[in-house]
Amino acid sequence: MSTTLRRFLFYSFILVFLVLGAYLIVTAQGLTFDFHNLQFVKTGALFLKFNPSDASLQLNGKPKDISQGLVIPGVLITDLLPGTYHLALHKEGYETWEKNLDVQSGVVTAASHIELWPATSTLKNVLQNPVSDFWMTNKGAVLLYPDNTLHFDGVVLRGNTIAASDENSNIVITKSGGAYFLTDLESPEIATNLSSVFSSLETSAFNLAKAETIQTILFHPFSGSKLLIATPKNLFSFDMKRVRLEKLLASSSTVSAAVSDNEALLLDGKGTLFIFNLLLQTTNEYPLSITDAESITTSPSGDLVFIMKKDGELLEYDRGSRATSTIARDVKSYFLSSGEERMALIKNDGSLTMHALKDYHSDVDVTEGTNWNIALPKNAIPKSFFWLSDFPNYGLIVTTDGSLLITELDQRIPVNVYKLGEGVKKTIPAGTTLYLLRSDGALVETTLGE
Repeated sequence: MSTTLRRFLFYSFILVFLVLGAYLIVTAQGLTFDFHNLQFVKTGALFLKFNPSDASLQLNGKPKDISQGLVIPGVLITDLLPGTYHLALHKEGYETWEKNLDVQSGVVTAASHIELWPATSTLKNVLQNPVSDFWMTNKGAVLLYPDNTLHFDGVVLRGNTIAASDENSNIVITKSGGAYFLTDLESPEIATNLSSVFSSLETSAFNLAKAETIQTILFHPFSGSKLLIATPKNLFSFDMKRVRLEKLLASSSTVSAAVSDNEALLLDGKGTLFIFNLLLQTTNEYPLSITDAESITTSPSGDLVFIMKKDGELLEYDRGSRATSTIARDVKSYFLSSGEERMALIKNDGSLTMHALKDYHSDVDVTEGTNWNIALPKNAIPKSFFWLSDFPNYGLIVTTDGSLLITELDQRIPVNVYKLGEGVKKTIPAGTTLYLLRSDGALVETTLGE
């Protein structure tokens, strides 16, 4: 071998070593060469967590071999150049999930609440005979039959509609005309004429010539033996076991009443908010001066009070800062999430909007006050909305034409919306079980995410 050739090989090896070493150092730092832009860039990654876990993935239209981890469920796709990637998850018998996700340098972009929904739902009949309406209690369903009679477990209840019920209580308040009846479903054949008892107790306990009419009945937040009864000028606590009436709040005129985890709230016609602490037995007054209010609700913690005005403006009163702000206008109805961080708004124009009540962290960090619209299918006008505790990134919708939809609440597009059924009159979720009243009167149930 000549000296010239040896020198050539020597310097060639040095050059290869330097180039390869530099490349290894660059890639070890998470950098790769972007041939499109002719520069080194730091790569990013995608993290996906989905159910069923054996779904197949396409990345930008090409199949991608993946398998979720056993210890930490999910798929991490690394070494991706910055940019937008189209992802599609497929599984036979299930609807396809699609999303455009942006990958940034040195950042892991997550989609960790992906649910693939069955293409067809399995419905199981709950009853043989048709019904007109139903309500859930912790003892089962109270049914309204087409002949306008209420039934529970084969027993006909007094009244022809439910004025108050709770899925965690065995007490129901029924109503017929202006009369209210109290029934403990432990003994459904026995009903107490609550209107008569209340009238007698109020007139005798407070020396009145005539009792006030019952305006609203609420369940006591932590005492199963008590009810809260609002009248045009007062709010009472009614002890069902001791048959005793206690006045909690008095006002000039009651507009609306609500309860939190440990408080009773009343808004009067002058715009004053009264709050009675049921534990401490203390009262606070807040002169909000909102004279055109229609109704109030509160968060379970009681920190936020929501006031709906007659013109559709929805207000938020923050008790901590004592500040009132407008959440949205032209609101038809609203629904607070269990974590108190989000609110779903059905607008009068038929749109569905999400509102962030506070900063919260998910796949995408959302700051307080952020609003985003959920793009529903054409002509899908929401009538009611339900948060799903087992599926935090999804909401359940019944539309005005009877379609049952489940929609992603993700801000990133496309928003995946799936039709679970048609001809639905009413639905009540109970965990992963969904009870459906169909327009033909059939009461059926199905399991979400089966």
